[in-house]
Amino acid sequence: MKTDEKQLSVNRTAAAPGDDDDVGSERATVTAGLPPHAGELSKRALFLRDVFLVLAVAWAARILFMLIVPPEARSFDVTSWEAVAKTLESGGNPYQETSWLNWPPFWMQLIYVISKTAAVLGIPFLRALQIFLVLIESFVIIGLFKLVRAVAPAANARKIIIIGLALNPVAILLVCLHCNFDILVALWLVLFMDRLLRYNRHNETTDWLAACLFLGLGVLTKTVPLILVPLLAGGFRRVTPNAKFLGLNLLFGPVALGMSVIYVLAPIDVTAKVIAYQSIGGFFGVSGLLYLAGIDTLITPYSALFCLLLVVVMTLSSVWFWRRQSIGDRETILFGALLLAAIPALGPGYGPQYIYWFLPFLIVSYAACGGYWRWILTGFWLTSVGTYLVEYALFQGHGMYLYNILAHAQMMSQAQLVLAWGQKWSTHTGQTLVRLPLFVAYLVLLVSGASSLFRNVNREWWMDGSAGKAGKQNRAENDQRCASPRD
Repeated sequence: MKTDEKQLSVNRTAAAPGDDDDVGSERATVTAGLPPHAGELSKRALFLRDVFLVLAVAWAARILFMLIVPPEARSFDVTSWEAVAKTLESGGNPYQETSWLNWPPFWMQLIYVISKTAAVLGIPFLRALQIFLVLIESFVIIGLFKLVRAVAPAANARKIIIIGLALNPVAILLVCLHCNFDILVALWLVLFMDRLLRYNRHNETTDWLAACLFLGLGVLTKTVPLILVPLLAGGFRRVTPNAKFLGLNLLFGPVALGMSVIYVLAPIDVTAKVIAYQSIGGFFGVSGLLYLAGIDTLITPYSALFCLLLVVVMTLSSVWFWRRQSIGDRETILFGALLLAAIPALGPGYGPQYIYWFLPFLIVSYAACGGYWRWILTGFWLTSVGTYLVEYALFQGHGMYLYNILAHAQMMSQAQLVLAWGQKWSTHTGQTLVRLPLFVAYLVLLVSGASSLFRNVNREWWMDGSAGKAGKQNRAENDQRCASPRD
């Protein structure tokens, strides 16, 4: 019991003040006076209770959204997935006959399964798609609980995840209205981070291999997770040659195998639509402002410059992790979130669904950190919620939920007014202006996060890549410290 009490004291110290103290008191009350084994069972029961409570809240919110918003409100992506499903049903190759698939074939395979499931159950494709995405999101929530418990054991994970994800209008709109598959990328990245942090703590090769596998599945789903490959560099240096070989195959094997199959069937189309694919620019951030200023011809050279800088950042990060091997858990999560957030924030192309790549990491960072970093995240949360509610209500191609709700209620004059607004604000200029506050919030997030990260990472590691006793002690101290800009 003395050991348990000491650990509880450490957890309370690591937690941020406020609501986190309540959950610490609850754990202390439940486990007080019980033998160690019973205490562990009680903690597990509390964990399962919190998980099921958050899942129930998330499911209720999404079911309510599906009941309120008529099925006529659907994004352009939903229409694209239905076209892909019909092409597969007729025996065609959607990579050749449509332009809606710009990624490795994993999502195409899932569209086929969802379409067949909908036919067997006798439900619309849209409803089957929504159910599938909500189920995937449920696994993301479970993974989030594991990450929060590992990084910030005394944090009030239940409350943070309910506000950050379960009741977050951004997440609801992306899963139930936009219906893109970036939630799958989020799932693989959460699982990847969980295994990577376990490897950094316990130095078990199987955890590093599992991290390679989950990141590889993320790359198979969408190639953007490649930007997190540098996080594996420290483990690659330490593991055996056989493990290196297996890790590389787990990381690049799935996407290489999948791409090889679709490339053989349609080499020209796959080259143009997948390998050379870039998100559409001119609607957000730098590219949107360039279009707004009438110098959209600079978008192409800016795109090349951004790709070059991305390669430089990945190379330097790989060297850094190769020499340093690992950093604190909080810093690792923050580093991954910043790398992923930089792509939609500063990249030449943008999609509102990209926020789900790093949203889980921001939630974990909020649970683990205090200081004004929480205020930065709160501001980003509020700005993103406001922006997404407006654009999904007005933008053509995003579902226009407000127009469809009004039209379904036979409020045609109001519906026509919303439709006119939507036509006005769906242009390059309109979308850039509506998203301008979000762009500023992204910049604040990146600058504040980078400042926090570098202030908390020991600068000696930039000059000394040794992993001796002093280095291990520094990493242990970093794990006890919150990545707050005030620290």
